[in-house]
Order: sequence, then structure tokens, then C-alpha cells
Amino acid sequence: MSGDGFSKSCTFVNMNQVKNWTILCIVILLSLPSYSQNDDLINTHLFMPSYSFEIPLGKLSERFGGNSTLGMAYKFKYGQNWVIGGDVNFMFSGNVKEEGMYDAITTTSGLFIDVNGLVNEFSLSERGVHGSLSIGKIVWSPDNSANSGLLIGGGIGYLQHKISINLSGDDFPQINEDLRKGYDRFTSGVTLNQSIGYLYLKPEKFINFYIGLEVLEGITKLRRPWVLDLNTADKSTRFDMLIGLKTAWIIPVFKGRVNDEDEFFYD
Repeated sequence: MSGDGFSKSCTFVNMNQVKNWTILCIVILLSLPSYSQNDDLINTHLFMPSYSFEIPLGKLSERFGGNSTLGMAYKFKYGQNWVIGGDVNFMFSGNVKEEGMYDAITTTSGLFIDVNGLVNEFSLSERGVHGSLSIGKIVWSPDNSANSGLLIGGGIGYLQHKISINLSGDDFPQINEDLRKGYDRFTSGVTLNQSIGYLYLKPEKFINFYIGLEVLEGITKLRRPWVLDLNTADKSTRFDMLIGLKTAWIIPVFKGRVNDEDEFFYD
């Protein structure tokens, strides 16, 4: 089997696994029974600044190591503890595995020479963003709390990432802003997302939070028309995956008890 055929087969198998896992999560989510509660259900707007540490898998692990994200989410908890919303997360890391793309335009010591003949060191970093629209449900609470408990969810989204070069100064004609695009491996595509975590939400408390495990699977492609260091166009399909631990502080705006008149107040 050719390399392209093998790559396509792997992508097909991976996507079938992702689809089956997503369907299973949805079936479990909808079939779980409700539980008795010791306080009142509340409709709630949730604003959630967050931090995550993520481990790349699939093709992404060949390009980068672990990365951090800073993000913001908006969620609305309503009815029988359904949670809908969206989030955006900015990725950053200095752990770049895919190196060597600048070997042809640097010295044997790996340094750039500027227009004045001075040598300069450089470093590589990961930059990216991923976001999603999601739906979830609080399915179980260890203390029978109406608004806190195990939150299971899933959604669809978008992922992009690239290798960013960090240089002091701008006097490098061999790597100006336009030419950098030929080396940065800018990649993007659509994603499926799954999550499971604990959401703690109490109207009478100042500290409300979420902590959970989140998984992202993306079908992505290189978006640059030409890769300069390889002297080729890369049109292959990639399977990029991230698994991460997310923590978020929740800033709630309580809209009122379920079935009551709408009423806004801050915790």
C-alpha cells in the first residue's frame, strides 16, 4: 500500500472511531436517569475564564509537545441541568519538535545573518487557537446538589496551529513577513470535542469552578500553498488530537429559579 493510501486509511479508521465514540457519549448522556435534589434548580449564565494543559496526539504530536491554553467560555445552564454555549482557547508553547526548516538559510551554527552582517539566534514556538460550540448535561451529583455535579458534554469546533519564529529585529530579507508563511506550517480544520468534568455552582458561594478532562479530534490540512524548505505543496489530510485538563473560574449571573420569573443577580 502506498504512503498516501496508508495515510487515508488511518484517517478513515480514526474518524470512524471518533464518530462511534461521539455517538456512544450522546446515547449515554440522554439515557442517564435524573436524581433527587436538595436545593432549587437555577437558570444561569456562566462566564468562564480558563487555563488548560494539553497533550497532543496523532500527527500533532510529531510537531509539538505539550502546550498551555488560556480561554474564555460562555455557557447557559437551563431547565433540567442542560448546559449550552461556546468557548475559544489560545494555545502557546515553546515545545516544538519539527525543526530544521531554516537550515538552508542559516549558518552551520543555526544563526541568521541580518543585512548588517550580524548574526542572530532565534527560537521557535507554537501558536494556535481552538474553539467550539457545545451542549452538555449535569448527570449526577455526589451530594444531590441541584446545580453542581458531573458534567458530560460534546460539540463541534475549529482548530488552527502554526510554528512561530522569534527573532530580534526585522532586518532579515531571507525571512521577511511574507517568506515566513512558507515555513510556519499553518494548519487548520474542523473538530469534534468531548468533555467530562465537575461543575461546582452554589448561589450563596463566591467561589464557583469547573475542572475536567477535554478531548479534541481534528481533521486538518496545511493551508499554505507551498512549503519553501521542502520545495513542495502539502495537500495531505492530517488527524490532530489534543487531550487536556481544564480548570475554570465561573462568574455566574443567576437568572432565577427554573419556572420562576426571570430575575438577574450576581453572586
